[in-house]
Amino acid sequence: MMGNRNILWIVIAAGCLSAASSLPFNMGPLIFGSAADSFGFTPEHIGYFSSSFLFGFSLSIIGVYLWQHYISWHLIMVAGTVVGGLLMLLTAFTSAPLLWGLLWLLVGFCFGPVYAIVVPVLAKLPNATRAFGFKLALETGIPALMLLLFPILVVKYWGFLGLAIASLATLILIAATACWIPRDLASPTPHSMAEQGSTQSSSLRLKYLTWLGIFTVCIYFGGQISVWIFVERSARSLNYGPEAVGVLLALGKSGSMVGALVAAALATRIGRWKPHALSFSLMVVSQLLLITHPSYQYVMTL
Repeated sequence: MMGNRNILWIVIAAGCLSAASSLPFNMGPLIFGSAADSFGFTPEHIGYFSSSFLFGFSLSIIGVYLWQHYISWHLIMVAGTVVGGLLMLLTAFTSAPLLWGLLWLLVGFCFGPVYAIVVPVLAKLPNATRAFGFKLALETGIPALMLLLFPILVVKYWGFLGLAIASLATLILIAATACWIPRDLASPTPHSMAEQGSTQSSSLRLKYLTWLGIFTVCIYFGGQISVWIFVERSARSLNYGPEAVGVLLALGKSGSMVGALVAAALATRIGRWKPHALSFSLMVVSQLLLITHPSYQYVMTL
């Protein structure tokens, strides 16, 4: 039996690793915005780079599903985080758009497995839904803090290179938290022959639901990144300074953290579909308010 203290450290490690592997997504506005200022990239370039990352990220998640029994989960959690950070650092030494796209594709390949692996780890805990909510809170809270501090303390003085170095240092520290996840959790769950026979009738349905879930997550992130990634550019076009942009981005991610804490507190008390329906409704309303705002319409004309 795992004690509450051990479960807490496992959830913290999972949240930190999720924050690391989703760093290019959560910090995308700052990463690609500072790169545009340093190398002269256009919004079209930023769109291609973020799409390359998401494509590699998605393909590697599917690869983990297919090869989960043949890889070391602990090795993936550590190596994927560190190598992904090193590849991000390499982007600071070239301004070639084609090479940038290739490097971000590889970053996605490294980070996708890390993000995917922590989910089944949490699924083995006694209260998986609540654990997943706290994981999301850390996943969004850590980059929220980075979005608040990095524009003022790093990007303002050292540009994109400083951001890449600071991100790599953070990723290396986070990779060390993988040691808090026990070996028995960081491995596929074996099934006995009896269990396989008893669930054979529902195995096909489970496979369909699994693939549906994978593709739904890919589409969800694709929709989010198409808006979130350009927030910094939009704010800069309205003459917001680095400090103000950092505060705006941090507030956005802090909202995600609060939502995750609410999900952790509610768990499954009000069912599974009602929170999703409410969440998507609020996102649609927020987007409608955003695109009808005069400032947003001004940005779209630039």
